[in-house]
Amino acid sequence: MRSRTQSICEPEVGHRSASVCHLGVIAVRLGRRLQWDPGKEQFVGDKEADAYVRPELRQPWTYDRV
Repeated sequence: MRSRTQSICEPEVGHRSASVCHLGVIAVRLGRRLQWDPGKEQFVGDKEADAYVRPELRQPWTYDRV
């Protein structure tokens, strides 16, 4: 960031690459197969798994700026 040089990959590629790892961890924690909707960035019909995507934050932290 500081040098303003091109990163190793595009931001979208980095985001999707990291997402796959996070989704795998969530599936292992829940002990079952999950179906992911990449467009909506949420699990299909699984509120329990969705709770891991955007967990409740402690005050004073919020998602308001996102």
